[in-house]
Amino acid sequence: MSDVLDANETQARRMANQLFDVWSERKEQSAGPKWLSGSAPAWVACLLSLAAVLWNAAIISQNVAENSRRITAVEIEQQRAATDSRQVIERMARIEAKLDIVLEDRK
Repeated sequence: MSDVLDANETQARRMANQLFDVWSERKEQSAGPKWLSGSAPAWVACLLSLAAVLWNAAIISQNVAENSRRITAVEIEQQRAATDSRQVIERMARIEAKLDIVLEDRK
């Protein structure tokens, strides 16, 4: 009796393997190109991720351009302030020189 059960079990496994092989062959034939296989939600998620990466790159590029513009404006303002500061120092030096001459004449 156990020989019959073993034979039945062996035949059941063989049939299951054959059915699985047939199923996998049909699936491979109907799948099309291997690089395109996969579920639609996975492809949608991949495309959305790519769109998000490109969107973030555009935002970062825009932020860099804005910061560059701001830095340039600050540098121009600092240069103007430095020029004004030099002019004030030169005027003060001339006034100081005149005061030195006037004070020397009084001595």
